[in-house]
Amino acid sequence: MSSRVLKIGKPRLCDHCGQEIEPGRAHYRVAVTLEAGFDGVLADMPGEGDIGDTLKKLEKDKRTAKELENEIYQSLELILCPGCRNKLEGQLVKFGSRGEGVKPPGTLTQ
Repeated sequence: MSSRVLKIGKPRLCDHCGQEIEPGRAHYRVAVTLEAGFDGVLADMPGEGDIGDTLKKLEKDKRTAKELENEIYQSLELILCPGCRNKLEGQLVKFGSRGEGVKPPGTLTQ
C-alpha cells in the first residue's frame, strides 16, 4: 500500500531567504506595526504670524505622501521559515536588550 500525502494549498516562500515552505511544514507569520508615539506635547509649533514660514517649509519638502505616512504609521507582515525566524528573534533580542547582553532563544517575553 502506498502512502500519499494530501497537499492542500500552495507552497509558501520565506519572505527573507526565499526558501520554499511546503504545505504542512512549520512557518511563522510576523506582524510588525510601527506607530508614531505622542506624549501630549506639541513641540516646535508655529506661533502667530509664522504661517508663511511654515508654508514655505512645506513647499520645500519633497517627500511623497507615502513617505510622510510611513513616518506616522507603517505595518508589515512576513512569512518566515524556521531558520529565519530564529535569526530574527536573535536580532530582536539584541535590539531590545539595552546593553544587557543577548538572552537565550525563546525568551522574547519576560
